[in-house]
Amino acid sequence: IVLILFLFTLIFRSAGNYLVREEPLYRADAAILLMGSITDRVLQASDLYQEGYFGRLILVEENMGPVESLVIRGAHLISNTEQCRQAAIDLGIPDSCITVLPGRAASTQKEAMIARDYLSGHPEITSLLIITSAAHTRRAAMIFRKVLKGDRKIEILTSPSIYSSFRAEKWWLFRESRQDVVYEYIKILNFLLIDQFKIPTA
Repeated sequence: IVLILFLFTLIFRSAGNYLVREEPLYRADAAILLMGSITDRVLQASDLYQEGYFGRLILVEENMGPVESLVIRGAHLISNTEQCRQAAIDLGIPDSCITVLPGRAASTQKEAMIARDYLSGHPEITSLLIITSAAHTRRAAMIFRKVLKGDRKIEILTSPSIYSSFRAEKWWLFRESRQDVVYEYIKILNFLLIDQFKIPTA
């Protein structure tokens, strides 16, 4: 029983750290900023661009749901993707370096599939840096490696945003971090058990 309790405690305490995938970085041919929380991801992208880790930034258009009825009634909506693009420009990433891919992605897996279609037409890109929130890096890397697995090898790098509010070390003490851990593990299990088998071949 003592051993079981010890193992449970060890796994429980390390659950947050496992979600954060961090590795030594080198200059990638392109970076992709995944949609979701804007502030932490754009700040991280700006830092990495200024430090020379990429020269081309990819954004995938995010699905904002059935907003057409709002537009018909005169509402002017600025998408999260456009907010990210404009914020990145304001923080020093040239507009000429940013590519926005259409597709109205509603998930990380859909973003990866849209990115795969783009990368298939750009053989010069052999390394891709994923920029996202800290707790999202493990799952994002898992999904992109599976989606991009094929004849042409593309090296996948991840950069967890240092501006994320996620507390990996003592995640159970913070409400938002607890939610992140539960959410991410549910999503990881869903991907491993179901969604990875739904990925169409390129």
